[in-house]
Amino acid sequence: EATTLSATSDEIPWCSAFVNRLAWLLRLPRSKSAAARSWLEVGVALELVEARAAWDIVIFRRGTSPTAGHVAIFAGLEGDRVRVIGGTQSNNVTMATFPLTEVLGVRRLRP
Repeated sequence: EATTLSATSDEIPWCSAFVNRLAWLLRLPRSKSAAARSWLEVGVALELVEARAAWDIVIFRRGTSPTAGHVAIFAGLEGDRVRVIGGTQSNNVTMATFPLTEVLGVRRLRP
C-alpha cells in the first residue's frame, strides 16, 4: 500500500516499501515507488560523512544490475562499512552493514 507496486505475495524485495511506509507515517517526502533507486530523487543529497543516524537514508547498488538497489535508514559507520536499519535484510527488518563501495547516495528527507 505504501508504493505503486501491486504485489501479490511477500516474496519480493520490500526495502523501499518499508522506507516509504515510515516516511508516510512521519509525514516526510517519499518516493512512492518500490524501486530502491527511486530514493535517489527524494529529499536533499548529502555526503556520507554528513549523515545523521536514524534521520537519513542510504541507497546502495545491489549485484551487477544497473537498476537493482537497496534502501535503508542510516545507523552509523563502522570502518569501511555502513550500518543501516532496513527491510528485506535476511527477510526481516534488521540492522546490517554494507561496504562503503556499494553506496550510491545518501538523502535527508525533510517535511
